[in-house]
Amino acid sequence: MLHAFRDPSGRMSVQDIVRESLRRHGRQNDFQKVYAALHYLLKKPEHRILREGNTLFFIHIINKGECKFGLIDADSPKNMLRNAKGFFEAMKKAGYKKGHGETNNPKLISVIERMGIPVRETGRSKSGMINFVVEV
Repeated sequence: MLHAFRDPSGRMSVQDIVRESLRRHGRQNDFQKVYAALHYLLKKPEHRILREGNTLFFIHIINKGECKFGLIDADSPKNMLRNAKGFFEAMKKAGYKKGHGETNNPKLISVIERMGIPVRETGRSKSGMINFVVEV
């Protein structure tokens, strides 16, 4: 098994974060397609990326103060939680008041609540993902 490269501070390259995340989900063969799609999206003004540790947070601006977000993660669960807290703080500083996300892990909702961030489920997608809203 190949291990993702980390610099002396423990930071991985963006490409390695994407590769590791895909590997963890059994989708390592999708790297070229996923990386190309991310690169394309980031050329659009309504998309942003924030990095915290070895987690990439993607933002799609809906309107002023509101966005959709997702993540690509290559960190340990403990570090990912720290990264998520940093992301929500950055959202607030950037002027976002509401963020829409989705997950296939019901525990994520309670983890966000334990961070002190108001969160509520808003339903499920056709694929079974849990839709939720956070208010920062």
